[in-house]
Amino acid sequence: MGHARRLFLLAPLLGALASGCSRAGARSERGGTVVMGIMSDLEPGTDLDRLHVTMRAAGEIVREDTLSAGGEGPALRLPTELRFEDLPDSTAVDVSLEAIEGYGPILSRLASTRIVAGKTLLLRVWLQRECIPSYRLQAGVVSPTCSPPETCISAACKDPFVPPTELEEYAPSWATSFADACKPGGDAAPDVAIGQGETSYHPLSDGDAMIFEKGPQGGLHVWVAVGMRNLHQKGSITTISAYFPDLGTAFGDVEVGYGYDTAGDGSCVLHGLRYVISDDVSDFQKLVGTKLRLDVKVADITGAVGSDETVVTLTN
Repeated sequence: MGHARRLFLLAPLLGALASGCSRAGARSERGGTVVMGIMSDLEPGTDLDRLHVTMRAAGEIVREDTLSAGGEGPALRLPTELRFEDLPDSTAVDVSLEAIEGYGPILSRLASTRIVAGKTLLLRVWLQRECIPSYRLQAGVVSPTCSPPETCISAACKDPFVPPTELEEYAPSWATSFADACKPGGDAAPDVAIGQGETSYHPLSDGDAMIFEKGPQGGLHVWVAVGMRNLHQKGSITTISAYFPDLGTAFGDVEVGYGYDTAGDGSCVLHGLRYVISDDVSDFQKLVGTKLRLDVKVADITGAVGSDETVVTLTN
C-alpha cells in the first residue's frame, strides 16, 4: 500500500524477442506460432528492474535474455511479446520469467502450451503483484511460494500449461482490446460500487452503517470491498481514499493491484481491503457514529476508469 502511484504502465510493445526454430532449422509450410503476451501490474523501473527470460521449444532453449529497465541490454517494456514462430504442429513451448528488483528475484512465472499448425495463437502471461511470495493479501493471508512444476497465478499455485484449445487467436491489439469475465466487450460504461467485507462483498449506500474494528498493530480500520463491471479482471488498479467530513481529516490514497473474482451475476468483486482510519486505538469510542466518506476508483490496463463515492456511519 502507501502513497498513490500508478502500478501499471501501458507501454508500446517491444517487438518479437525471439523466434523458435525446428531442430533441423528448416521452416515448415505447416508451421504454427504462439505469442506469449506478457502483462503486469508491476511497473518497470519502479517495481522491478530486470526481467530474465528463458524460452524453450521441444525442451531446448531457443532464447535466454535479460530485459532491463535501466538502459543496459534489451529494454524492458510491459506489455511485451515473446514469440515462438513457425514451429511444427504439437511442438511444446514454454517460457520461464524471473522478475528482479535490485540484486534479487522477487517473482517467478512459468507458462507453457503447444503449437497448432497453421495458427497464430496468444497465451496471456501475467506477472502479478499478488504472486510475490509473502506479499500480504489480507489479514493473516500471504501469497504462496510455488515450486515447479506449479506456478503462481492469481495468488494460487497452479499448472502453468494452457491447452491450445483454450488460447485466443493473436491480434496486434491484444494488449489493449480484449474481453474477459469482468469486461465482456461492447461499449458499456464502467460501473463501480463501494461495499464492505473482509471475506465477501456487501454493498454500501449513503447513510449505511460500516463496521470498524481494532487492528493487530494498535490502530483502527474498516474492511473495504469493491464491486465492478466493464473493467478488466486482472491488471486493474483499485484506489481507495477517505475523509472524515465532521473532523476535517483526510487520508492518503491506498492502491492495490489485486485481481477481481467473478460474482456469478456478471459483476466482479474484490474484498478484504484493510483501510486504516486511525493509528490510535484510543480513538475507538470517539469514532463510533462518525461519518466517513469513502472514494474508490478502478482503472484498468486500457485506461478505462470507473469510480464511486459514499458517506457511511461508523459502527462497532
